[in-house]
Amino acid sequence: MIKIDSSSGGEGVFECCDENDFAKRPKYVFESEILVQKKVIGVEFCLAAVYYDQKMIYFSCAKRKKNTKKFGPSYIRAYYQEGIVDKKLFLTMERVGKVLGIHGLLILPVCTA
Repeated sequence: MIKIDSSSGGEGVFECCDENDFAKRPKYVFESEILVQKKVIGVEFCLAAVYYDQKMIYFSCAKRKKNTKKFGPSYIRAYYQEGIVDKKLFLTMERVGKVLGIHGLLILPVCTA
């Protein structure tokens, strides 16, 4: 996967499976910095939490259902009740807020392989 550094919302993201795919990308892609990532195949989830003075006051876990574009943000998600989500995940999100000193919103996309 390659992504133009200045892109957002799934724009400027390209899947490259081999050197030929890489060479087929438009020239403008290489006119600025790019991010190269390995594509992870699996189920995509979105974890979100709101922290007030490092204390988590809201938590959600949702599975992506539909995206705006192939690599864009999701617009339909299936949310899971807190009681269904593994307690370790909830505790990890609590700890992340404390360790990073978060006061506000954290959105964390994850993928299970």
